[in-house]
Amino acid sequence: ACLCASFDGELLDAACQVVLTAPIRLAKDQLSKLAVAVRAALRSGRVPLVRAAIATLEKWREDLPDELDNDVMPRLIPLLDRYARANIQNTALHETLTGGSS
Repeated sequence: ACLCASFDGELLDAACQVVLTAPIRLAKDQLSKLAVAVRAALRSGRVPLVRAAIATLEKWREDLPDELDNDVMPRLIPLLDRYARANIQNTALHETLTGGSS
């Protein structure tokens, strides 16, 4: 998982996908190390990889809330903020262009 940060392109995608799809029983004891792959995926800006990272965080949040809050989230929040702001801007732009209708 720690090597994911040094990969790019398809190798990054493949390495992160392996880590992001790890069974929760494996993730529990290695959450800090596996979070490196989440961080690399979020930094990549590659939409499918970012979506996979966010889905993984949602799963971890559901199954391992204490471990996630204590060890992982403080390091990921700045990266997630970027996507939250982009989503808000995209929603506002969509509403402007469509006159507020969905």
